[in-house]
Amino acid sequence: MNKQILTSEILPTLIGKTISWSAPAARENNPYAGICKITAVDMNERRPIKAETIEGDEIWYSFQDEFNPGYISYSDSDRFVGFEVIEQ
Repeated sequence: MNKQILTSEILPTLIGKTISWSAPAARENNPYAGICKITAVDMNERRPIKAETIEGDEIWYSFQDEFNPGYISYSDSDRFVGFEVIEQ
């Protein structure tokens, strides 16, 4: 899978698309991952993603990383979300 990093610039272009995504986790946990359809994006919110989860973790838990502006992280800062569009 050829994933790219999810940024605030890319995120609005994913509305209506199904993506496979993942983010690193602490060593004692499994990596976060899932498949979802992005239904809405509100960049004025800390957690900007609204989505229908198809499988795996809930991507709506990801957030705009205040320590790394422009990046979307999951669980903790610096755990950037990687994604690949699997259905337009």
